[in-house]
Amino acid sequence: MKNTPVIFAVALSLATAAIRFAGSSEACPGSPSMAVEDACQKATPGDRKTYWLCMKIMEAPPREADVTIYAARAGKRAFLSYAAFNTEAGEQLRNKSLSGEMKDAYNGCLSDYATAKAALGAVLQKVDACDLKASFGDFDAALAGLERCRVRLAGWQNDVSVDLEYEGVVDDKTETALAYSLTRLAVPTS
Repeated sequence: MKNTPVIFAVALSLATAAIRFAGSSEACPGSPSMAVEDACQKATPGDRKTYWLCMKIMEAPPREADVTIYAARAGKRAFLSYAAFNTEAGEQLRNKSLSGEMKDAYNGCLSDYATAKAALGAVLQKVDACDLKASFGDFDAALAGLERCRVRLAGWQNDVSVDLEYEGVVDDKTETALAYSLTRLAVPTS
């Protein structure tokens, strides 16, 4: 685990570069165009909580747009939200009373988040290049990294000091899954 800060720093710089290159996605040829309400509803069938999260993320969306634009916006939001966990985990690791097992869990989560962030950075590049289907494996890698972290923290979920971080991981996973659903929705049907 001694290399965790180095791995994290490298992944963070790669992922940050990816988000800069991703810029603001333009419409992709053949991707459907629809109102944000319709896109959010189709991306979150039957899940009202995630539907409202989708609507919130879109903040003053255009009346109707290519779904790729919504997918890119959701992906960027998820990408940026990962930083909050890294800050919280860093603060927890500075706590001298933290048990060795909890330190291991947080260090493991920092590595998991570095993997997730690098994968989501690759997603953003592919979405920006309209290579939507190629992003699916990277989405899977990002979600797997977040799930590994969630499992690491699950044993301490009822500990008040860990509960916020645990909920943050769950929220990051939800946002990433939403971006994934929107990206799948953006794939041209013909």
